[in-house]
Amino acid sequence: SCQGCTVMGPMPSLMAKLNGQHRSLLLFQSCEITIIQSLVHVISSLRRSDRRFANVIIERDPVEV
Repeated sequence: SCQGCTVMGPMPSLMAKLNGQHRSLLLFQSCEITIIQSLVHVISSLRRSDRRFANVIIERDPVEV
């Protein structure tokens, strides 16, 4: 049974620097979709309300187990 969420990173992105900006990757992993949905909701809210998070990009891994 799965509990909570595993966070891996930050680690350099595959393209660690693009257009003069450094890029990092955080990976969130959980077997509970509701946990990931909550994280996406919080991060999306931060992007709208706090300009420090304006450049955060959320990507969903297309590979589902």
